[in-house]
Amino acid sequence: DRMKLRNPRKLYDRTCDNPNCKKPIKTTYSPERREIVYCESCYEKEII
Repeated sequence: DRMKLRNPRKLYDRTCDNPNCKKPIKTTYSPERREIVYCESCYEKEII
């Protein structure tokens, strides 16, 4: 099975990038990356 050969994902501790939230979250995006990362509730508010 190919999934067994895949490297495990690394999870990073970050905080939600919404300035009004700042909840602690776990993500696959390292803190050094520039992408905006939201917690689930802030993400849903942003897209709905």
